[in-house]
Amino acid sequence: MGNKFGYKKIFFAFFAFLILAMAGMMLFFVGDIENHRSAKLSDAINDAVREEMDRQNKQTTALAVAIAGNELLASSLKDRDRIRASRVLDTIMSSFDGYKDGGKFWLQLHTPDLKVFMRSWDKSEYGAPLEGFRKGLVYVQKTQMPFSSIELGKKLNIKSIAPIKLKGEYVGSLEVIKNFDEAVKNFAEKKISLLVLMDNKFLDVAEWMVDYPILGDFVLCHREYDEKLFNELKEDDLYLFIGRKKSFSKNYFLSIEPLRDLSGERLGFIVAAIAKDKAVAMMKSDEDVSLLFQASKEELSTAYKNRAIALYGSGEMKKLIQSEAKKEKIKNLSREELENIMLYGEDNEIKKGEIR
Repeated sequence: MGNKFGYKKIFFAFFAFLILAMAGMMLFFVGDIENHRSAKLSDAINDAVREEMDRQNKQTTALAVAIAGNELLASSLKDRDRIRASRVLDTIMSSFDGYKDGGKFWLQLHTPDLKVFMRSWDKSEYGAPLEGFRKGLVYVQKTQMPFSSIELGKKLNIKSIAPIKLKGEYVGSLEVIKNFDEAVKNFAEKKISLLVLMDNKFLDVAEWMVDYPILGDFVLCHREYDEKLFNELKEDDLYLFIGRKKSFSKNYFLSIEPLRDLSGERLGFIVAAIAKDKAVAMMKSDEDVSLLFQASKEELSTAYKNRAIALYGSGEMKKLIQSEAKKEKIKNLSREELENIMLYGEDNEIKKGEIR
């Protein structure tokens, strides 16, 4: 009788252990699946961030290359005629679709020895040396090729630089400077909050950002932002999210992408955040958010028209957009074809296709 009772105890103990082991394995696999889904969502968001920043760089590069090709501007720079250069810049900027309200982008002209020739936002500035802290400018001067990146200067922002040539002679460079407001707005329309953060150790260079909002060891690079997210992160340890030891704050799912310059030096981070309930739903459905951030047909067509304005002036552009054949051609171009035309001109082979 005693032996039978002992066997029952052993059997029940083994059965209980087996159940606990199976429960533990299930919890492990469920946790592993959740971690996989979390990593997949984070990667998709980071891909969308990289795609948006790449689009911003392409857009500003197209503008820089187009404006730098204006012969009147080139001759003004060569002759050191600041009055004429000022008039050309004002005419170009006032003609661009979507930029008439100001504050969307700024222009800067440089002499061949990398000194300020003219700034669109401060016409009085002249002769300030830039070589010491502007890597992109040095690169363009040496290679005489256009270049675009997120670069450190008086502010951290998107800078696209194109060489200016007159009859083959390098006479200086043109820079288009753009902040992160448009990228932040594009993501906000998709219910995703974006925070572009610069390491505060760079404030000695980015001296025009000393009064920008502070988040721990970082400085926010834009004035418009999700205050709820910003204040929530003030109460949390951002480095836990940076190291992917943590994905959820109180109300958000966070994904963080390093921000680097052309030499690979880390300047800060880009934080993308989705409301927690939306992120959980997306993780369950495996929705690919990277598909949500492609440039619209209207945005690309506007950029195409702006390029023509920079090259030919508003009078020629008026004739261009009044042409039914030209409008039809724009409508039938694919996204890749529009981007190539903005960058390289319209002499390339054109293949018709729907905007993708």
